[in-house]
Amino acid sequence: MKFYLAARYSRHEELRGYADQLEHHGHVVTSRWISGEHEALDSELLSPINRRLAQKFFEDDMQDLLVADALIAFTEPADSGFSRGGRHVEFGIALAAGLRLFVVGPRENLFYLASRVRHYWTFEELYLDLCIPRDVAVAR
Repeated sequence: MKFYLAARYSRHEELRGYADQLEHHGHVVTSRWISGEHEALDSELLSPINRRLAQKFFEDDMQDLLVADALIAFTEPADSGFSRGGRHVEFGIALAAGLRLFVVGPRENLFYLASRVRHYWTFEELYLDLCIPRDVAVAR
């Protein structure tokens, strides 16, 4: 399966580790942003250089999202202070496009409650569900 991983940018190193685990089991992770090359843009988003860079990052992210079969959204606690929210837009696009949807962490808004969204509190729970054969998981 091809996965797009959505999370706040500062978690890109953590998600690279999750991508490695998924890829080890034959899955493909399409999220180029987790490589760390899509540097976070500061508040000067409207400067000409940042606008060009932001447009390229947007195009990369959209391509990566739309070739995926599923999106895994890594959410944040309500009081975390992370509010830029690109991950929510990505989730909405995936929802509208009919991708399979997984949430790891708290349900940040009502869209994460959709009946076709599979919810996990940790990546380890999702990993066991997706990558470990049921008979092995039961034997544990």
